[in-house]
Amino acid sequence: MRKIYIITLVLSAGLFLTTSCDREKLDYELTSSSTGNSSSNGQDGPTGRLLKPQLTTTRSINTDEYLIGIYKENGEQVELLKYNEISEDGIVLKVGNYKLTASSHNVQPAEWDKPWYCGESDFTIEENKITENVDVTCKLKNLEVKIEFEDKLLALMDDNYKVTVEIGKGSLIYTKTQKDQNIAGYFYAEPDQDDNIFYAAYFNGLVDGIATIQTANGKVSKDTQTLTITFKLKSTNPDGNLENGTLNPSIGLDATAIIVDKNFNITIEEDLIEEDPVNPPSGGENDMSISGKDFNGKTFDIKNPITLPTNIPEEGIPVIVKINAPSGIKGLNVDIVSEKLTPVLPGVGLTDHLDLVNPGEFETAIKNLGFPVKEDVINKTELDFNITQFTPLLGIYGAGTHQFVINLTDNNDKSITETLTIITQ
Repeated sequence: MRKIYIITLVLSAGLFLTTSCDREKLDYELTSSSTGNSSSNGQDGPTGRLLKPQLTTTRSINTDEYLIGIYKENGEQVELLKYNEISEDGIVLKVGNYKLTASSHNVQPAEWDKPWYCGESDFTIEENKITENVDVTCKLKNLEVKIEFEDKLLALMDDNYKVTVEIGKGSLIYTKTQKDQNIAGYFYAEPDQDDNIFYAAYFNGLVDGIATIQTANGKVSKDTQTLTITFKLKSTNPDGNLENGTLNPSIGLDATAIIVDKNFNITIEEDLIEEDPVNPPSGGENDMSISGKDFNGKTFDIKNPITLPTNIPEEGIPVIVKINAPSGIKGLNVDIVSEKLTPVLPGVGLTDHLDLVNPGEFETAIKNLGFPVKEDVINKTELDFNITQFTPLLGIYGAGTHQFVINLTDNNDKSITETLTIITQ
């Protein structure tokens, strides 16, 4: 029997000192009303002048294109322009107290190689006086995420692997291209009430010829600057029993976080993998679930593989998964991982990543298999993911392992993932 592996995950996180520059309070969209050196935005009353502020960053970066916003005490924006548009004479403003913000760009929930630097400073405009020495230090405000692999794992991995990282509303797919080019992803998400940010990393690929899907979940402090996720191999028993006691003969994950704070203190957190650590407990009535509803007439445990013969009849064998989202479904994706099946999916008009809310060009092929799409999915509180019509395709190519990774997101932006594993023999 083939060796089965568990992938061990090591997380290292560096921390940094934040400012109070909050994305949710800022509007960085330049508009036609943004005038470079206006003289109080058309308001009557006494004015003063703000000289061009001095910008510094924690890295050596050109600040010419930085967005400069000026806000009243009540949060009203009175100026928005690029730093290189401010003349040395400064900006004329009405008398009052203000906040100046500087931002490298209009930050997105997830983006490649685009760190977001932001800073702010309070200042006062007095009548017929010049306000100078307004200095703003811009610091990294989004989270840099890198994916690494142990050499032993790399030697056994297929080059077509992908690791999908999801943080808040952002999602990026890391492939061999990103690793070879040393490209990092950057994420911005609002922390929860405890100042934590939750993340999930989904590994999807072949390891020693075995179709492998594993999920690493955890949380980091809002002050975390860099999160490095390193996948490693860990041997298990040849019968497929994992060290953590589960019976799924696939690849599991353990996780350790190494956290370095601003004073270079190092702490280590063990056992980060919980039943559903991506989201804090939501409480009874709001819990989502993905469960086995029907396998050939009986309910089944989706966490355990089910076995089908290779001579599956044309009408298929009933396999139905129940999707439950009391707050309504916002996103429902299914990733198909199968050494034999995945390569032939394009020939039947399909892809290995099925987006049931936004199916795009694959809508017709997905619907022909009996899968719900678009309005039959979005905002539904429950539905059946019925792959009965799909099962004959599993048997055509003989014995093998086929995995369906189901990722569900509700209207509260909470997510859960389950993997349906089908073995044909």
